[in-house]
Amino acid sequence: MRPDNSFVIRSVRKDLPSLESKQYSHAGLLLHRYLQKQDDERAREDLLDSICNKVKASEAYKAAFERWKQAATGQKLEVRLRFETPLAIGLGNESPIEVGFTFHHTYGMPIVPGSAMKGLCHRVARLVTGLSDDQCKDLFGDTTISSAFVFHDAWYDPDTVGGYPFHRDVVTTHHPDYYQTQGSKWPTDFDDPVPVPFLVVKPGACFYFLFEMPNASPQWAAFVESLLKWGGENLGIGAKTNAGYGRFEVERIGGSQTSSEEELEEWKDVEISVNPSTLEAEVKASTYGSAVTHANDKKKIEALLKPHKKELKEHKWKARATLKIAKKEKNYIRDIQDIQF
Repeated sequence: MRPDNSFVIRSVRKDLPSLESKQYSHAGLLLHRYLQKQDDERAREDLLDSICNKVKASEAYKAAFERWKQAATGQKLEVRLRFETPLAIGLGNESPIEVGFTFHHTYGMPIVPGSAMKGLCHRVARLVTGLSDDQCKDLFGDTTISSAFVFHDAWYDPDTVGGYPFHRDVVTTHHPDYYQTQGSKWPTDFDDPVPVPFLVVKPGACFYFLFEMPNASPQWAAFVESLLKWGGENLGIGAKTNAGYGRFEVERIGGSQTSSEEELEEWKDVEISVNPSTLEAEVKASTYGSAVTHANDKKKIEALLKPHKKELKEHKWKARATLKIAKKEKNYIRDIQDIQF
């Protein structure tokens, strides 16, 4: 006779919602197991608030992140991405709140699947560069040949946005009957909008992308990096890209020496203004134009200006200096030299 485990199962389900975790570190576990009441708007909002406000990158994740960065050997390409807009990734995944998310299975932090990045690069290659079918096949592979690159999943950098990567967003369905009946019911001005909350990665979060290149030349590697940069800045990755989600900036941080150095322009003897609380710099020069400190260079610029805080304060947080400027869509201050007061 088989034992009846139904009582045990019911008891576990009854007691699970009352459990209060003292340390929130796995957002995927919270989302999939800790919704206290189904079809309850308040319960969904409370669950998402807990994930956004209490889930922080754990020390275990930080250690795993550092190990993962060193795991790839041989020729590789490393790129650090900073998302300027929210990242919605994996919205179609299964979820108790009907809108999913892509988590790292073990650590519960957000990841960007390598397949998504490969798809973005392939799309840019076909739409923008005009590669032939044979060239795309050689670069990205198909069912008969392997890709020249290994596109690894991108991991969230736990040293950005304070270690709290999650943010709550909402999409509102204004005509639910129209969509649920596949257009058999006409939308009207009398329909009741239905707000649907969901998780995104907050703007400002950085991700670390790693590509191994077992079958690629340095020229192809530089080309794929350019695809990644253009696609991220102009198309975005993940869901809701038409609404501006998933846009990022790309910063080279190491790996294979496949890209040319960033071209810098020298601005001589210009006046800079410094924010006294953050030590961020700004310049408005009639000869050259305007430039600001980039978020990725904040620590470097702060280190350059910190020894001069006393002089800066005495001169109303202004000084003259020679600057190295990166000219992209905007002018960014990369280096400060010959500071004078």
